[in-house]
Amino acid sequence: MTKSNVPMPSVRNHLSPIVRVRKGVISAALMGLALFLLFGPRLEGDNMALTMLLLAVAFIAFGFGWVGLSQGVMGWSRQVDFDFDKNEVRQTSASIFGRSKPFVVPFNKIANFEVKVGPVAGEGGLEDEAMIELQDGNGRTMIRAGMFDTRSDADAIVSRIGKALTMAHKKGKS
Repeated sequence: MTKSNVPMPSVRNHLSPIVRVRKGVISAALMGLALFLLFGPRLEGDNMALTMLLLAVAFIAFGFGWVGLSQGVMGWSRQVDFDFDKNEVRQTSASIFGRSKPFVVPFNKIANFEVKVGPVAGEGGLEDEAMIELQDGNGRTMIRAGMFDTRSDADAIVSRIGKALTMAHKKGKS
């Protein structure tokens, strides 16, 4: 019999109040720009290219404004889930209507870990918080999982991922 609701280690990148205010103000300005471009200027003549450009800019501004406003209201930008049953890491983003489609990275694609201590840049936090950068074989960062309470919490997740990879390699060789 399998467990139906196995607890999954999860990390949310909570936003500091200053970042939430900044996201809210910028997002409100972007949404105001979008509404102005959609309903404000009336173009005379048959310049279809300029009309399409204004509509494209308006919808892009509205999209970025909506995402920023959602994150400012909800108070978090990303959630990273470590699933040790499926050997993968999933990252989702905040939205008022729900979550985005998760970005999934299998453990076997992770080549290196880098644990950084201190407040996550731009998101506030405490001095003893830690974050993990999961890197691919070329040294590029695939996912940043931040806001661990201490470095030992981050190191515990790194060691669990390493053990899961070792177990997966042993199963593959048998």
